[in-house]
Amino acid sequence: MASLERLARLVEGRFQSRRISGYFTLEFLFVVIIWTLLAGALVVLGGTLFPSIYEALTGKKVSVGPPFFQKLMAPLGLKLLLWMALAPLLSWKPITLRRFLDQIFWPFVVMVLVVFSLPLLFPGIFRNSASVVFSYRGFVFPGVNLVQLAIGLSVMAIVTALQQYLKMVGLRARVRQESRFRALGPVFSRNRFRYAAYVVHAGVALMFLGFAGKPMVQQTDRVLAPGDTIRVAGVELEFHGLAFHR
Repeated sequence: MASLERLARLVEGRFQSRRISGYFTLEFLFVVIIWTLLAGALVVLGGTLFPSIYEALTGKKVSVGPPFFQKLMAPLGLKLLLWMALAPLLSWKPITLRRFLDQIFWPFVVMVLVVFSLPLLFPGIFRNSASVVFSYRGFVFPGVNLVQLAIGLSVMAIVTALQQYLKMVGLRARVRQESRFRALGPVFSRNRFRYAAYVVHAGVALMFLGFAGKPMVQQTDRVLAPGDTIRVAGVELEFHGLAFHR
């Protein structure tokens, strides 16, 4: 009987409703992440079951292709990437808005620079741009698409994790009067779970970079005769013929 009472108290303590301590906390961020994952699960479930339900009700076949999932899952994926980038900046205890903005300033600046420099560095790949007239002179202002946002947020997630780690390294170096290089190992070893999570964040960010790069892959099939040229991703190729080497 006593064991049942303990179990009841444990369940009551685990599942009783309570208020979140603040918006700038990991607790609130986890709630947002859970709701985002739930929305993604509902999208996948709905897109998977809809053809079967529609056929059962109307007798007609319908298919849900990749564009449906890409249109709905891409924004959710970007939101998850943003939450993951913000996670290293928060803690379980509430922080002030000013402290949060101070911590996110440089990662946000790096993200903006990456997003808007991609069309300038790779004009053949990122062609989204808009002509803007300023002071009676026209210039090209780089546009922003989902691929650029994914790359920028991925870089931001890596920078935030690296920033928080290097901040603790610098703090230990000042307190212990040692070099930053020597402080790298002890800081990581004394907070293994925390910085292992940062490594996971960086790994997921690299995975999103791979996803973002997939739309940039250009494939084309064409039969070329000697002397013909073809242009792929802004690069012009000329076919001179086949050569066999032993």
